[in-house]
Amino acid sequence: MITGAGSGLGRALALELARRGATPVLCDRSGAGLNETADLVRELGASCSVAVLDVREVAAVRGWVERQERIDCLFNNAGIRGPGGLTDRYAPSDWAEIIDVNLKGVVHGVHAGFSFMARQGFGHIVNTASLAGLLPLPLALPYSAMKHAVVGISRSLRPEAAARGLRVSALCPGAVRTPILTSGRLRGCEHVSEERVLASWERRMKPMVPSSWARPRRPQRGAHRRPASGQGLVGGISTLPRRGRASGPHRISLAL
Repeated sequence: MITGAGSGLGRALALELARRGATPVLCDRSGAGLNETADLVRELGASCSVAVLDVREVAAVRGWVERQERIDCLFNNAGIRGPGGLTDRYAPSDWAEIIDVNLKGVVHGVHAGFSFMARQGFGHIVNTASLAGLLPLPLALPYSAMKHAVVGISRSLRPEAAARGLRVSALCPGAVRTPILTSGRLRGCEHVSEERVLASWERRMKPMVPSSWARPRRPQRGAHRRPASGQGLVGGISTLPRRGRASGPHRISLAL
C-alpha cells in the first residue's frame, strides 16, 4: 500500500514493487496522476487497485486500510513542500496544511496500518522522511520540522512494533527529482524563478530520478550495516554524514 502514489517516489515505489511481483494498492488525492501510475503498473503485467483519497482525512485512510485482506508493506509517502523562504515572511497559520499532510497524514497511516498488522501478526510500515529530517534545511523550516517528526515517529514506534513481529523503517532521501523540488512559494524570495531554484538544486545536490532511488543498491564502501529487519527496498544502509557533510547526499537512506 502506497500513499502519494500519483507521482515522484510513490510512483517509483509502485513500479519497483510491481517488478518484484507485488500487487500495489495505491492512493493519491490526484486522480489523474494515480491513474497514470496504475497504467504503468499494469504495463508491467501486475495488477493493482487505486483509491482517490486525502491522507488528511483519518476516516478515509482507516477505511482504505481496513478494506484490505492482507498488508505486507504500508508506505506512508504522501507529502507536500509547504511554505518556505524567510521565516518572518509567513505566519504560524501557514503551517496548517503541511502539518495536516506531512505529519498527520503519516500519523493516520501509522495508526491504521499498525492496528491491522498487529492483528495479522506481520507487516512493515515505511514512512517517507527526508535528509531534511536528519540535517538542517535552511529556508524550509516547516518541511524540515515535519520530516524530523517522521523520523522520530519511526524510531519510537520500532521497538513496540518489533515486540509484535512488525517492522518500521524511515526513508530519508536527499534531492530527488520530484515536483517537491520546485513546488511551494519561497516567501521573501519571490524574485527567484522556478528555473533558478531548479538550477541551484542541480548544482548543489545533483538530484536523482525517483526510479533510481527506489531500486535496491549494494552497500557503499564504508557504509554502516543496519539490522536485517531494515534491509531491502527501503534501504538497509545508513550512510550518515560526518561532521555535517555527506558524500553524495542524494543517496542517503536511513533504515531504522
